[in-house]
This record gives sequence, structure tokens and C-alpha cells, in this order.
Amino acid sequence: MRRGCTETGRGPRWAGVLAAAVLVSSFGVTASVAAGGEPPPPTRMPSDPGSESAAGAGPRAGAPAGSVAAAAPVEAMARLAAVGASVTHGFYAQLLVEAGGRMQPANLDLADALAAVLGGDGQVEAAGSVMFFRDPDRWGPELLRQAEASRPTSVVAVDFLFWYGYGSTGHRPGTDADAAARRERLERGLALLADLERRIPGHLLVGDLPDMSGAVGRMLSAGQVPDQATRRSLNARIAAWVDERPSAILVPLSGTMQRLLAGERFGVPEAVPLLKPDRLHPTADGLVVVAREIVSRLVSVRGPSAAPEAAADHEVAIGRLRARLAARIEAAAQKDAPAGAG
Repeated sequence: MRRGCTETGRGPRWAGVLAAAVLVSSFGVTASVAAGGEPPPPTRMPSDPGSESAAGAGPRAGAPAGSVAAAAPVEAMARLAAVGASVTHGFYAQLLVEAGGRMQPANLDLADALAAVLGGDGQVEAAGSVMFFRDPDRWGPELLRQAEASRPTSVVAVDFLFWYGYGSTGHRPGTDADAAARRERLERGLALLADLERRIPGHLLVGDLPDMSGAVGRMLSAGQVPDQATRRSLNARIAAWVDERPSAILVPLSGTMQRLLAGERFGVPEAVPLLKPDRLHPTADGLVVVAREIVSRLVSVRGPSAAPEAAADHEVAIGRLRARLAARIEAAAQKDAPAGAG
């Protein structure tokens, strides 16, 4: 089962709104929001062990037998929720699927990709927003409330902290004032995750902050991007925070983004794009790669029993994803059909 991203809808009727309103990502944002105010309220990446925050990413020895981390692996993944910004939302990624006797595009989000990679019949839902950048202190708590409505046993928060480290502070990046403001904001995001972590019986997968300085002048303004020293210090804090919590797992997003931007294929054929033309947002196949990396990180820390039906092969995962999306389209068509039709 799955909850939809209702803030922007999931169909062609939003194409004009996107062009006129907002181009946003957890990796970057074009600050062009159409006049007329906020969209409706919100609804509905992974990693290289050698990345900068990997020092805190490994399994922690000595977790007490009765701790959250000792929960049965399969039960811990029975109900999974993804919460965060544009990667979690999916940023209008689409995949062509055969449904209702014809090929048609289907929107997807990170929950869909995770469900396809994980396999099985576990519940996977998402609470993601492309508007997270506008006010993390508003959207963060709201999205967590939505994620918790499904009573998840585990949570993926891979891009949840992005806008607690990025975004404008009113100070020039590289200054002590800017660094202090970013550290303070990050602590607010971590405090929200700490509250969540105490309320779930399974895993909390947390992403660090990728280097998006290459997007300055294209998707980000210079004032929104922390300088490298500050970003590294924020990632060190995230890694230390994760290391203090037996149920938390660090997913080094910084490493994954570096590899994607460098053109690594992750076993996907060269002809298949993994990033959209802006080089920032994942395509449908890119979201599956992201999900594969998240699940791979989970398995590397918790062992294969944490995801016994996980698809290591990209085409297997894409096949599962097409079937999931087609079933959704057909279920919606059946629901909308006039009484007595068919």
C-alpha cells in the first residue's frame, strides 16, 4: 500500500504548474515560485562506504540484546515509511507501463522504488515534499506526522536533513556566523529525527549532505550552499549522531551523488539515463538505483535477513516496479468506472 504525494498531484494536469511554479530538489532549487502562494499541504539517495561520513557509518558493536536494533529483521521492515524532500517525493519521475491495454506514463516516488527493490508484501509509503526548501521548520514536522500516520516499523530519511544544512541563513557562506546558523538548524532537524527514532521499533536510515556546489548559478544561489568545511563538519555531526543510536544507520548520500555525477552506471546499461537533463534529479531508473543503494546499505549493516527478497539486479527491480505501477493505474481506473460498467 502507499500514500500519494498530494501536494502537487501525480498527473499531466500539473505540467503547466511545474513550468510556472517551482523547480525544486533535495539537491537544489530554482527559486521561481509562481505568484499565488503555497501549494496544498504536503504528502507523499545511498552510498559509498568510502564517502566523507563513512567513519560513522559502520555497524556498531555492543548493541544490547534487548535494544531496538535487536528487533527481528523481517518484522523491522514490515511497514516502511520514507520521509524527506524531492528525492523522497520522486520529483515527477515517470516510467512507461502497460496498463488498461495500452502503454502510459506512471509517476513514482522513492516508496515505489523501495518496494520494488525490497520485494515481498511489506507496506511502503512516502511523505515527501518538493517544497521542503521553503521552510524546513514547518515542513519537517508536518512530513514526519504524515509518515508516522502509517505506524511504520522502520523509516528512511535519506534526504530529510538536506534543507537543514542547505538554504540561506542571511550570512555569507564561509563565515563563522553562517556556519553557526547551519549547525543550529541541523540540530533542529536531528532533534525531530531523535523523537521519531524513539517511537519506531525498527531501523532509521539517515542520509548525509551531498556536495551540490556545482549547482550554484544553475539550481542554487551561492548563499544557499554551505562552504566545504562547514558541510564536512555538518556531516561529521550527522555521523556522530547516528553512531550514538543502535537503531540508526547512516546512508552516505554524499558518496552516491558524487558517483552519479561522475557518471557511474551502477550496473545499468549506458543508454538508460539515471539523472534528468538538469543532472540533479533522478529519473525513474535513477530512483531504483537510489533504492538499491539504500537497501544495500541496510543489508551491509543488518545482514541479508533484513531484506531477504531484495533485488540485486536492476532489471528485476524495474520489472517489479512496472507491475506495481500498472496495478495502481488499473485499480484507479476500476474505482473511477461508472457503476455497472465492464
